[in-house]
Amino acid sequence: MSKDDLITWEQEPAAPADSWSDILGADDQEATYAAHRAAIEQEQARIAAENELDTVSDKELRERWEKAAAKEAAATLPARQIDAVHRFIQATPELVLNQKTMTRIDAYLKAAKLDATDPSHFDTAYRALTARNLLDIDESKRARVPYQRYSEADLAAMPLEKLKELAEAEARK
Repeated sequence: MSKDDLITWEQEPAAPADSWSDILGADDQEATYAAHRAAIEQEQARIAAENELDTVSDKELRERWEKAAAKEAAATLPARQIDAVHRFIQATPELVLNQKTMTRIDAYLKAAKLDATDPSHFDTAYRALTARNLLDIDESKRARVPYQRYSEADLAAMPLEKLKELAEAEARK
């Protein structure tokens, strides 16, 4: 670094190459004013909407919430149905996924007016249709030991050795 690279107290700093108008991208003061005015109006509208909630009755607020919840449920319906199908398929590896099987499960869900976003409803259809031998099943893939859920009371009463076995079996999965 040479002496010429430093600014001395006697020197004036170089004038900036860009003006504020260049930096903001607005040469016209009217356009800049209009942009600021629009931003202020948008902020005022947001504040008014927040303040409006203070004056809305509980009944109207609940109606608005239910309307928004119904809109959200309708928007997410396909994703929730796909998620339920994937969970069901993972839980039933013995099920042969062909057109006949899928059509019968779908028809059962519709006839029984079951919700296709709930994996337990797929289980209901699966049990009803397999009881009548209406689904294609690959017995070699069927789980031999059914999954068992334990309640808190069951776990509290369970011997420590059995708890250890369950934990080790879960860790192996």
